[in-house]
Amino acid sequence: FLKKMLPACGFLRHERSSKQLRPMSRTRHCPRGGWIVAAVVLSRCIYQEAALTKSSGVAFTGGASAHRSVLSPWISPSLVSGGTQLRAVQDAALNEEAMAARLKAAQEQIKIAQNNLAALKDELLDRNFLSEPINRAFVAEVFALFTPPGAAPMRPLLDKALNAILPDLTDPDALVAVVTALAIARLPHAPAWRSAGDATIRMCKASLIPKLELVEVAWAFATAGEKRPELFAAMKQALAPHLDSLPEDHRRLLGWACAEVGEHATELGEPPIVADKDATLKVYAALEDLARRMGEGQGAGIE
Repeated sequence: FLKKMLPACGFLRHERSSKQLRPMSRTRHCPRGGWIVAAVVLSRCIYQEAALTKSSGVAFTGGASAHRSVLSPWISPSLVSGGTQLRAVQDAALNEEAMAARLKAAQEQIKIAQNNLAALKDELLDRNFLSEPINRAFVAEVFALFTPPGAAPMRPLLDKALNAILPDLTDPDALVAVVTALAIARLPHAPAWRSAGDATIRMCKASLIPKLELVEVAWAFATAGEKRPELFAAMKQALAPHLDSLPEDHRRLLGWACAEVGEHATELGEPPIVADKDATLKVYAALEDLARRMGEGQGAGIE
């Protein structure tokens, strides 16, 4: 094995110019000192094999799918470690390219959001009686850009835009468009709802919001689960002079919105019909049974 290994490793040259022993020349016989050198080289290879296996955590068994052992004369530990380093460099380059692509996509999303917020300001501000009706669908689409969890880092841009729009807003149509669009977009961002609530309280105290639109605003805040007693108190106070003239569907919507956040609209008076306890329990049991059957029969086409 050593006679085959040493020439391949370059320790002996293949020359037949003389039968006498010459330094670094191939011969059929090797002096005792040469075998000692060979033993030292072999020991060093075994040591490198063990160190490489321990550091990489891979056992070089010499199987068909495994790396060749460093004991093989045609592969050295330096070549194996060099291949590992090359793969690491290639992986780092791929990761850098992926990060660059994600950064570029994020920059494009930020630019789109900034352009839409600028258009939102133009849509809501500086309005007069000659202005076109507010495009509520567009307002909801702008807010929907900030709804996904991945868009959370961009939400400070929305806060900045709303802080520039809402504090001095006096147009009730613009406020109603903002609040209802926030609800339609289902924006899970408390600072935006806080800013909209503050503007609503201010305009309710000034009696600037018409009664029907104010019911829509109450619905929007209830849909978002905005539990602010001072907000619903301001809306109910603004609606108090108009409760008797509210259409029946708006009265029911206002009652639902107030009850949804725990601010029951007792100002609406007592309900016209009071069901007894047995009837209430029967209706409740029927609703529970209906919900259970709908849950079990979704795949069966029950609607």
